[in-house]
Amino acid sequence: MDDVTLVRQAQSGGRDAFDMLVDRYYRMVYGISYRMTGNSADADELAHDAFVEAYLKLVQLKDPARFCGWLKTLTLNVCRMWQREKRRHNMSSLDENIAAPQDDANEKYARMYSGMSHLSASHRMVLALHYFEDLSYSEIARFLGIPNGTVMSRISRARHLLKEELEEMKEDIDIAEVPDIRFKEAIQAEVSLLLSIEGCKPFVGTRLRAVFEKSPDRLIKLLAESDDTVLANIAVILPRLAACSMHSILSASDSHVDDVPEHAKAVLKMYISRCTPETVPGAEPDMAAIDAYILLDQLYQANVSNLAKAKILLFCADSCKDHSTRALLVSALACCSEDAFQLLMEQFTSNAGSARWVRHALARFGNRFLSEVYRLLDDGETRLGLIGFETIAKSMKHQWIEDASPERFANELRVSDKYSPVRKEDLDADLLSQATKRVAGLIHHADADIRNSAIGVLGDLGAWEYISVIRGCMRHEDTSTRLSAIHVLAGMGDLSIVEELMEKAQSDVPEEAVAAVEALGQMGVCESVTILQSLTCDKEISLRTAAINALGGIDSPSADAALKDLLTYKDAVVRKSAAKALYGGVKCKTVKQSEVDRKLAEKRRRKSQPIAFVSLDAAIRYAFTELRRYEERELTERIACICEDYCATRRYLIERKLMTRANGVYTFTTLGETVWKVEHLIMKGEHA
Repeated sequence: MDDVTLVRQAQSGGRDAFDMLVDRYYRMVYGISYRMTGNSADADELAHDAFVEAYLKLVQLKDPARFCGWLKTLTLNVCRMWQREKRRHNMSSLDENIAAPQDDANEKYARMYSGMSHLSASHRMVLALHYFEDLSYSEIARFLGIPNGTVMSRISRARHLLKEELEEMKEDIDIAEVPDIRFKEAIQAEVSLLLSIEGCKPFVGTRLRAVFEKSPDRLIKLLAESDDTVLANIAVILPRLAACSMHSILSASDSHVDDVPEHAKAVLKMYISRCTPETVPGAEPDMAAIDAYILLDQLYQANVSNLAKAKILLFCADSCKDHSTRALLVSALACCSEDAFQLLMEQFTSNAGSARWVRHALARFGNRFLSEVYRLLDDGETRLGLIGFETIAKSMKHQWIEDASPERFANELRVSDKYSPVRKEDLDADLLSQATKRVAGLIHHADADIRNSAIGVLGDLGAWEYISVIRGCMRHEDTSTRLSAIHVLAGMGDLSIVEELMEKAQSDVPEEAVAAVEALGQMGVCESVTILQSLTCDKEISLRTAAINALGGIDSPSADAALKDLLTYKDAVVRKSAAKALYGGVKCKTVKQSEVDRKLAEKRRRKSQPIAFVSLDAAIRYAFTELRRYEERELTERIACICEDYCATRRYLIERKLMTRANGVYTFTTLGETVWKVEHLIMKGEHA
């Protein structure tokens, strides 16, 4: 459809028609905004504001055929008002940014935009109006409300300064991203809210953030009277509103006024559920959502009690769908110390173990959680105590902990979603020993579930002092207990049970035979090849499959020969399983560490080593100790100590709008400063 048709439909209230106009013209609007501001973050905000105002004022457009020019003029006015506001707050000197819109592929123009971004606001404005918007000197004078002579002198001076910038420019240009894919959604949300606020006159150019900043009570009133649709719109637009609006939502969630707390929590739940991670190639895990950092930054500044902050964090973490964002929230929650621990324990005890993330959050409290677990075991809360102790045991089971540098351990603690790492030496040795002894006493419990859980916990702890007790369970009358003992002993690598396993591999109980076969493969027992080979023809499918897989885990010529023989077997399923085991399996090799290797590993532990391949948040945590500008060489050296691919990390810091680069100097953006402040507060263990 042409512009005329779309404009008329939009003037009649057609949201879909206006969406199509946004699709058609957002590059133009974003381009104007970028040329006027010189950076992508402000350009995105101004483009959003321009489209919101365009929708609200569309009814005033008498000639739909002039929509393009009308929209361009409106965008220029929005940018001019922004410039005035910046000057009013003594912020006319914009952040340096050498990015350029993605559709400007020509390096010449990319460098020109880069140079313009270094000019003052007034010089950049006249150049953009004259050369990009094709306005004459007199038109610029009328538009800016200044004399013709001033326009001419500014353009002359601006050209001279731009030439100097281009001559000094050496590095390549980083290309900015296209605005966020949720761009239209945010426009729709703001328009809907403006139209729903009683007494608001958006047609005169009122911004929603200005409405709530001037009258915070409007937001509270809107919360109290809103339905789900309005609450969803508030959640969508919340990151674009002034800080006072976020503070109002956070404070309202802890108030006692009718439905306000429930509605405020609903907004927070929708807000946090919308958080998506900052994904960059090569990064594992991903960085938490920027919106989550904004929430935490405002929460730290909100005028609410520490207990209220802990409750909000607990609620948000429970509502979160993204693992990386939840890990950030849990790290912030851990800073709330006793308040957070009590809330987590309440959830843990009231919901029979609760969600996995709650258990892992509790594990971060180390001895505090261990003492509560021991108390539960001592008070007869056996099942709950075992669940808690299992969490601690699995958290101590990470293979990398022993050789981890302090930075590596701190990083894993910060980003871990499954089994937060816990060092054994950080736990009270006597308390751990007493709790382990109490668990060992449950091996003879009448309840099979408790008995088997106790065996599993001892295995996770690597409790060799109770190995004989676990071995005895291999002959228990209950099948499930025998299976638990087999799996645990195999995981611990107890070679003394090999003969008994080979006997059980031929057991009449299918489950026991399968468990024994899997254990032989897991332990890589070469002596069991003959028995396993005979079982590859067993009529029991599960046992046959387990035997083939077990052969694939044994590193010996005889095991390989047995699998190759099966490649010509008449059964296609057997042939496929044998091929997978032979060519896709992982051979279990036990390599004894020499004294030289041990010393080298110790030396590596003492020396700072990269802790990630690519990680934006890790770089911000550990590479940048101060919130300041960094020369390129210093920044590169700092990042290289944290990330193996320091070039990609450096580039993505720019692309994700966390930093800007100009003439070899890197500066944090507003978003980058927010991330830095939140991460460093968490590192310090602060919560306010």
